[in-house]
Amino acid sequence: MDYRPYPPREADRIDPFDSVPAETQYVLFGGHRPMSAFTDPALLDTPDLHQWIPMGYKILRSAQKVAILRHGDVVREWPMLYRDPPR
Repeated sequence: MDYRPYPPREADRIDPFDSVPAETQYVLFGGHRPMSAFTDPALLDTPDLHQWIPMGYKILRSAQKVAILRHGDVVREWPMLYRDPPR
């Protein structure tokens, strides 16, 4: 997993595979790998993102985390808040 220190405040960062936090979580992907996770959806559209993830580094995608699976078993689920646009 590529690691980028984002969001800027360490207290806002969540391990993309952490199943403990109850809040809705969002994951930022670089290519096909999760790079970071957080609970504030505004961090997906911040104009300062390039300060933590250099431009040209990767194609970034984002998604809402809706489940954690381990060995094919559902460990945790969260309600899906948005279906359009598909993310």
